[in-house]
Amino acid sequence: MASSITFTGLGSGLDTASIVSQLMAIERAPQDRLKTALAKEQSTLTALQQLNTSLAALQKSADSFSSGSTWTKLNATSSSSAVTISASSSATPSSLSVTVGHVATAAGNTYTTAAALSDTVTTATKLAVTLSDGTSTSVDLADGKLSTVISSLNGLKDASGTPLLSATAVSTGNGSYRLVVNQVATGQGALTITEAGGTPLMGGPDAAISRSGSDASITAGGVALTQRSNSFTSLMPGVDVTISPAAQGTTATLSVSDDGSSRANALNAFVSQINQVIDQIADTTSYGTITPGKAATGGGALPGDGTLRAITDQLLNTIFPGGGATMATMGLDLDRDGHLTFDQSKFQTAYKADPSGVQNAFIGANGFTSRVSKIAKLQSDSSTGSLTMTIKSENTEIARYNDEITAWDDRLAMKQTALTQQFTALETQLSRLQSQSSWLTAQLNSLSSSSKNN
Repeated sequence: MASSITFTGLGSGLDTASIVSQLMAIERAPQDRLKTALAKEQSTLTALQQLNTSLAALQKSADSFSSGSTWTKLNATSSSSAVTISASSSATPSSLSVTVGHVATAAGNTYTTAAALSDTVTTATKLAVTLSDGTSTSVDLADGKLSTVISSLNGLKDASGTPLLSATAVSTGNGSYRLVVNQVATGQGALTITEAGGTPLMGGPDAAISRSGSDASITAGGVALTQRSNSFTSLMPGVDVTISPAAQGTTATLSVSDDGSSRANALNAFVSQINQVIDQIADTTSYGTITPGKAATGGGALPGDGTLRAITDQLLNTIFPGGGATMATMGLDLDRDGHLTFDQSKFQTAYKADPSGVQNAFIGANGFTSRVSKIAKLQSDSSTGSLTMTIKSENTEIARYNDEITAWDDRLAMKQTALTQQFTALETQLSRLQSQSSWLTAQLNSLSSSSKNN
């Protein structure tokens, strides 16, 4: 691609390239102001988006109380770490003694023939698998190598995509391995893997050491129960119990209580989330450090913004249900720093004394969590939220700035080309005049010399 030749100071002795650069700096001043404004708008947009995300998350947390997924949690405990318990919203306060007779184990086979991973251990193209519960299935083999058998067995899954087997190779030394296959699901019965025709995998009947699976058995409140899994779903209404391998022979006392502790923990986390939003607003609207005679430093993207600070006031006022009432006796209050505080001990005391009253105050139709949800939704709703609308406006403004900056790029490129051409023409003309001047001077000198000689 051809380029124009630029003469710099050849005729005038001036640094015309520097002159053009300085003139262009002046021409770029309006665009620089646009870029500064754009950077500020982008910083504002980022801050608003982050705050909007936090408020949307706050609304989701608030709604989880009224929907029941958070508030209705009960306190479920076990006297043994080997027996775990969980309670859903449908559970009721209760206590139960559980003694573990046996834990459920999975069936498995260890094959006695050792082979290298690349050795062919079967000529079958398909293996038949019978699980300990009597379920039969099959798996295709690409070839009969030990490594292929392992990967194929590991790839066997049920209709929901859950693996059925866990196969691996255990080294016997010198590059040889023994195949070990365990069933994933527990329960009484044996695991059988055969080739076509019923021939056991990798040899005769004595080719594998089989381990039969066992069922789990417990006695719960005097009732004997046996099942294939170690997880006893709905052992009591809304209560699931799981026993670990270390639980065999253990007696555990299981308790489901409604002392308000689970609710207190959930509310404490919720209040902390509100305070995080308040702090985020404070950072965004901060004036930063102000030093007389100097520009402020460390300020937020929207220093002093009254709209955002009003959100903080609204969130703080959610502790007041109206009519001059307060929720301080239920543990919810304000501190001197402009944050919510939550005393879990006060809450539990109030809840034990009046469960329905406390519940209505916190998660009723106009309860604390409902008031917080309304404020958060008013700002962050994806269609009508005030912050959402402001963010859309910011995006429009940023797009306008980008368009103007792009237009200035074209305008400045044309201006620089014009200035370069003007100075190049000037340099060319001056160079031509200097050549003419030199020629005339030479001619005059020649005439003067001739005159003297005559």
